[in-house]
Amino acid sequence: LIIDDLSLNYGESIRLLANAEIKDIDDTSKTYLLGGIDEFYLDSEGVLTLINNFSNVRKGLPEQLKNLGKITFFGDVSGYLKELVAFGSLRTDVGTLNTDLLFGFNPSVGVESYFKGNLSSANIEIGKILDNKDFKDFAFDLEIDLTKKINNPFGGHVSGVVHQFDYKGYTYENIELDGNYDGKKIEGAVNVDDPNGHLAIDGFFDLSEKIPQLNFKASLNNLNLEGLNLTSKYPKSLISLNLTANFVGDNIDNVEG
Repeated sequence: LIIDDLSLNYGESIRLLANAEIKDIDDTSKTYLLGGIDEFYLDSEGVLTLINNFSNVRKGLPEQLKNLGKITFFGDVSGYLKELVAFGSLRTDVGTLNTDLLFGFNPSVGVESYFKGNLSSANIEIGKILDNKDFKDFAFDLEIDLTKKINNPFGGHVSGVVHQFDYKGYTYENIELDGNYDGKKIEGAVNVDDPNGHLAIDGFFDLSEKIPQLNFKASLNNLNLEGLNLTSKYPKSLISLNLTANFVGDNIDNVEG
């Protein structure tokens, strides 16, 4: 089946312009899709419509998604119905996200959904998404391998580089990330090499229990808090330290370790 110049509209909230070739449409286990999306447009009302069409419970739209504004995807989608590859650009009112992702689902083995591939952006206005004036631009290039099992949160592996991260008027550059997350436990490393200080953290953070467990090593070299716009209380002061920590607790009264 070949579909040329497909045009679908749902009011003014959802719009799709695409071309597609669909093979083995009579057998959904073998159905293969090869599509070119000239435009897939959503506004916040359209996003909410899609979410509620896939849920038995009516849901409201989180403020962070509302803050994305108008969303438009351009690119190619191909694969079987249970596993598709999306290559293209997702444009929003707060920046553009480039995708090269494999995504799918496999409920027969307890997997509700999964995402693997690359996400990158030259500029996302993270402060507008979070509605927090301390944050501004965010640029990154990340490899992800995330899985959501049925009745469980997303978990998996993320690695890559944050090229730019603006916080309290200061721009951090080239932050290296490599970590695993299972919904409540984080294990990995963060490395920041900045003119106003070097920070390296490598360890394990278990937030699965009421009282968290932390086991990590951290090093600070020539950290300039004033230069980073974190505080002006210690002008011209530099902080350096090496820290090894293994403890359970969330305040000074219940810490053990």
